[in-house]
Amino acid sequence: MALQIVWFRRDLRTTDHAPLVAAAARGPCLCLFVYEPELLQAPDFDPTHLEFLNQSLASLHSDLQRLGNQLVLRVGRLPDVFIELHREFGISAIFGHEETGNWISYQRDRRVRAWAKAAGIPCHEFPSNGVVRRLSSRDDWSAIWKQRMRHLVIPEPSEVPAVPVQLSITSASLLTWQQAGLTAPRVCSLQAGGRQQAIDCLQSFLQVRGRNYRSEMSS
Repeated sequence: MALQIVWFRRDLRTTDHAPLVAAAARGPCLCLFVYEPELLQAPDFDPTHLEFLNQSLASLHSDLQRLGNQLVLRVGRLPDVFIELHREFGISAIFGHEETGNWISYQRDRRVRAWAKAAGIPCHEFPSNGVVRRLSSRDDWSAIWKQRMRHLVIPEPSEVPAVPVQLSITSASLLTWQQAGLTAPRVCSLQAGGRQQAIDCLQSFLQVRGRNYRSEMSS
């Protein structure tokens, strides 16, 4: 049985996730997140980012379990991780959001798309923001942006079918800062990771902290 992979990157949630909904509608999925050393070692990555990331991954794993699936973690370069999974189990399709990241993630995405095309594996990418890729003219950007912003929030799927347990697909554990080759995280007050924590933070801003934001913010 070849795998349908839902590739999670910055989109660590089960609600408003078009790739997850599309893959779940087609059948069993492998929900995958890859710790990528080249991103973890990049100048714009801090050990505190890893703490936030791990909290978000734990929250996502819990939500996927509630839907009948789980989050599989791997560590490695891409597309090498995909190549290994394809060699061992076969991959029928990859589903994911278009990512707006840095130069490293941009080059990574190009490598993944090139490998998937050469291997004959469909790579379904869904837009998630106002960044419109491969526009031939900027004249079309405003209309596309407005269309995307009008989209309603996509409900969480009622179920995310899991791949058969007989496949025995292994998962790594949450990566520690030592394993990632990072320095010890600073002791400071941090925003907690996870979808519910994000909603709580937004609501507290809209209802309390942000009441006078417009009048009191610096010019």
